[in-house]
Amino acid sequence: MFAMYVLDGDKKSSHYRVIMHFPVSGGNNSAGIPWQVALKSTNPTTVLPIGAAAWEISEADKLLIEDGRVLEYPVTLDLEPGRDTVEKVSKALQRAYGRARTEARDTMARQLRWFGLTENEV
Repeated sequence: MFAMYVLDGDKKSSHYRVIMHFPVSGGNNSAGIPWQVALKSTNPTTVLPIGAAAWEISEADKLLIEDGRVLEYPVTLDLEPGRDTVEKVSKALQRAYGRARTEARDTMARQLRWFGLTENEV
């Protein structure tokens, strides 16, 4: 599985859809549920088609996402101003990956912080 997949661009600008994949760390949320279990319970899926092309993922990679072991995170990036070579675009993607990883993990932690908490007392 690749860390990033650049897909289509906006017709009016140089903004591109980029799908990023991040490993889900160990540990538990505030309710004591493992992060991977909590994420899996949200029925995650991929927007990428299954196949062998550069913009596709394998069935095994799709299962990693569905199992909560990999977090798929879509972003929109402006990839063109001053970036007219593969090397320049790659550097921009690498910088964006670090920022998006923090954002994706923070978002997941916020959304799933109390997932699975139960209470017997009424």
